[in-house]
Amino acid sequence: MAGRWVLYEIECVTPRHWYVGISADVDHRLIAHKAGSGARFTAKYGVKSHTVLGEFVDAHTAKQAERRRVLELRAQGSVVAGAGWTQTRKVRKERK
Repeated sequence: MAGRWVLYEIECVTPRHWYVGISADVDHRLIAHKAGSGARFTAKYGVKSHTVLGEFVDAHTAKQAERRRVLELRAQGSVVAGAGWTQTRKVRKERK
């Protein structure tokens, strides 16, 4: 599917918490984040500001750039979430 894919990051109200995502309709997506319905992470930690990082012609290339940005932020010691890139995953303890 051809179109414009936008990579964006959201700085959360909670210090050192970031959300990184891609969208074909970034304006609609940012409105949803600010309203608390965009993602559980941004609903929990709030939206302080956002930055558009780039535009891509396909979702695959945008997703690769999203992954790189998530890794950059994690290397700086930030807590980062995004579509499929949560910082930590809860591991269920096995019952004996």
